[in-house]
Amino acid sequence: MTLPAAIPSAVSFSPQQCKIIHQTVAKDTNQVEFDLFMETSRLRGLNPMTKQIYAMVYNKDDDKKRRMVIHVGIDGLRVLARRCGDYRPDDEEADFLYDENKKGPDNPTGLVRATVKVFQQDNRGEWFPIRAAADWDEFAATVEEGENFTWEDIPGQFWEDSGKPKRRKVFEGETTRKVDPKTNWATMPRVMLAKCAEARALRKGWPEQTSGLYEPAEGMVIDADFTASEAVDAFTEDLRKKRIGMIGGEFAMVFDMDSGAIEMVPPGQMYDRCAGHVKALESPMGLRDFQFRNAETLKRFWAEEPDAALSLKQAMEKRAEQLSQVEAA
Repeated sequence: MTLPAAIPSAVSFSPQQCKIIHQTVAKDTNQVEFDLFMETSRLRGLNPMTKQIYAMVYNKDDDKKRRMVIHVGIDGLRVLARRCGDYRPDDEEADFLYDENKKGPDNPTGLVRATVKVFQQDNRGEWFPIRAAADWDEFAATVEEGENFTWEDIPGQFWEDSGKPKRRKVFEGETTRKVDPKTNWATMPRVMLAKCAEARALRKGWPEQTSGLYEPAEGMVIDADFTASEAVDAFTEDLRKKRIGMIGGEFAMVFDMDSGAIEMVPPGQMYDRCAGHVKALESPMGLRDFQFRNAETLKRFWAEEPDAALSLKQAMEKRAEQLSQVEAA
């Protein structure tokens, strides 16, 4: 088995090339966001010029809600896995599950799930599959439409050129949710869902290289509320994990809020350890502190182990309700 290669630095770009990148794959970023994007590209060894990595800005006209999200295309994720020397793609296409009863404006083909597998080589030189699935309901981009609507001003938002308030549609009466015709989900649903599944498989198999990196097809669901400052914190956390030698897919968790000590939890023990800790908490503040201190790790747990993460989420919600009742009594 080939040992993982060091992450190479991305190609150095001339001022003119940086300008092109800023006008294309990072066109909506401000200077600070663009600097973060370029530094992330360099440290990850990914090339914006070949669209391996993107910067997307959500709510760009609202300073309070503005979000800069760094996405890595599926080719970029494959590059990161291949550098490890123990990756190969599947020679078959993804498996797709359909349900005729699911067909409708929000799902024209009745596509339910895509399952993708990639292969990883173990220490004996044998290849084993890593499978991951993505559901249509989790990722497909949809919009609300209706025949009757009115326009209303958006409070506090104005167009820079005219000074007039920005407006939004407010639907009246019945509405229908449809696949967003402006996205590839309307024209290439199988390709989009397969990319989401493959991205999950790559994060599952090569977490040290790909943890926290999401394919643009996943982004509208996963990262729409990811702030630029959170992106900095997440990237700093990623580097910290590498410095303390986080390997093998373990999760870096903080259970002792006073000391802030980091404990590495194997994936198979993650639910039991967290659920047991949550059950022992005695105040809503303690639960909120636990969730806040471990927010990034819990995001990764959700991405890699969605079933166990859902059970943990339900356990935390149940405990939050119990603690609130005790506090109110």
